[in-house]
Amino acid sequence: LQTKAAPYELNRHRYPNMMPIVATLSGATLSEGSQVVALSEGECRGIANIEANGMIFLSVYGLGNETINFAAYDALSGEMMPISNTTAFAADMLGTTGAPYVLHIDGTATGIDGNVTSHTNLPNGIYTVGGQRVNNVTQPGLYIIKTTGLDGSTTVRKQVVK
Repeated sequence: LQTKAAPYELNRHRYPNMMPIVATLSGATLSEGSQVVALSEGECRGIANIEANGMIFLSVYGLGNETINFAAYDALSGEMMPISNTTAFAADMLGTTGAPYVLHIDGTATGIDGNVTSHTNLPNGIYTVGGQRVNNVTQPGLYIIKTTGLDGSTTVRKQVVK
């Protein structure tokens, strides 16, 4: 079976601080190669594979005191599943291998193009400046990323990849 990577690109060099998180998932069993994504206002701040033993070693990048939301990405189905946890960014470790931080999937799976009915905004589309839709931001260039909030508001932002 062919798996897919989450449609996010992380630019950790934009942020001076890092918050390590050791976590596990509760509420769903995801396929091999699945990932957990940390987001702040729809922007990827960290991404990690779910290990075979269920552990997640996630490095979250930020400036300080941003609200961090989470989502789980099933690599087999391509579904994004909202995680109900939120946390404030701090340059302190959250969870340990002996006592991991438990991330709770709320059970609502959405396609990448759908709106997430949880505490976060996820991209509705990533486009090149030429208008071509792409799955993720990997090549150098300027990208337009559209997100729709829970209140129906739409945000369009630009992302430059060097």
